[in-house]
This record gives sequence, C-alpha cells and structure tokens, in this order.
Amino acid sequence: MHNPLLEQFVHVYKKYFGDFADFVIDVGTRDGEDAEFLRSSLNAKHVIAIDANPLAIEETTLRYPEFTIIESAISNYDGTTKFVQIISDKEDEAGSSSIENFSFFEGATYNTIEVPVKKMSTIIENLGLQQNIIDVIKVDIEGYTHEFLEGLGSYINNVKIFHLETETFYRHFQHKTNNHIINFMTNAGFLLSNVQYQWGEGIQDQIWINPRYITAYGEGS
Repeated sequence: MHNPLLEQFVHVYKKYFGDFADFVIDVGTRDGEDAEFLRSSLNAKHVIAIDANPLAIEETTLRYPEFTIIESAISNYDGTTKFVQIISDKEDEAGSSSIENFSFFEGATYNTIEVPVKKMSTIIENLGLQQNIIDVIKVDIEGYTHEFLEGLGSYINNVKIFHLETETFYRHFQHKTNNHIINFMTNAGFLLSNVQYQWGEGIQDQIWINPRYITAYGEGS
C-alpha cells in the first residue's frame, strides 16, 4: 500500500522512537489496511483496531483476524449513539460513516443504526492496558477527535505518538476544529511535529509526539 500520509507518520515515529512498536491502536480503522501498514512498518507486536460500523468490523475481521478488534464508536462518554452508516463500493465514501454525517455521495445508501459508544479510557481499562506504553494511536473518526481526546483522560500520557485527523471547518454541532485540537495537545505537553492536507485544506492531519519518551533516539538522530 502506498500511502504518503502514513509513510510520513512512520518516518516521524522512527526518527524519535526507533524501528519497533509494541502497541498500535487504529481508531476508525475502516478495513484494517492502515493498521496493517503501521504494524508491518513498525514491527508492531499488538494491533487494536476500533470502528463503530459493523460492516467495517466484518471486513477487518475477515482480513486481519489476528488483530484485537473492537466494535464501538469512541467519544467522551459510555453508552449508545445513533450512527450514520454509508454503504458504497468506494472505500473513501464508506469510510465517511460517522455519528453524524453531512456528506452526500450520489449512489450511496445511508442507514441510521444504533451502536455502542465508549470512552477510550474505558477500552484501555477493559483491555488491562492501564500501565502499558502505547506506541501509536491513529484517529480518523470524522469530526470527533476532540471527544476522543477528552475520553482518553490521563492515559494520554502513556502514548508516544498520535496521528489525528482534524477539520478546519465545523462538521457538526459543538464540533472542535483543528485549532481546538492544537490547544488541547499543547496543553497536554505534546509537540506538533507535522501537518498534512491529503484531502484538501478542509482536513488537517496532525502528528504529535510525546517528549517524555524521546530517549535513545530523538531529533536529529
């Protein structure tokens, strides 16, 4: 798979943290391909793939049964929520399924279903990872990155590097844009390493590093 966005992310990880990872978490995994790219590129031992869309879970399970696969939306509370499922032969359209959706793709089918929703802190605790260092978290959940970060809580300090999809426009009611994410991550002590615009100026992908874990490698190594 040739994905310049993730290739740059892997480059940044290796620059600061080396060639190996224990835990990779892909939130909004779609079909598991990005998670597999990160696993193979970083020689990761454990992959946790999360998605709210039952169709995405089915596809990821079929392709990568060795992953730990969790069917849930991720936000800042535990419970259930309405979810707009987009059914399309085009993976980018299907991947736009979200808790709220304002996109329209001609020829796609839209189903509103109820799905579980969990805080990321709840998932970490359910998996018994409270004391583990999480090497990589990639988040692509269509406008709910800030809610993900709120729900991660103090476990944010256990993460070496984040790849966060953010938006420069307001995608839904109470949506927090890219600048809100920058404020949140800066206040949490993270360093913004890189921004990219794979999908145009409206979508800003941010790479954040945790300076607490820069030891043997580090900038310039």
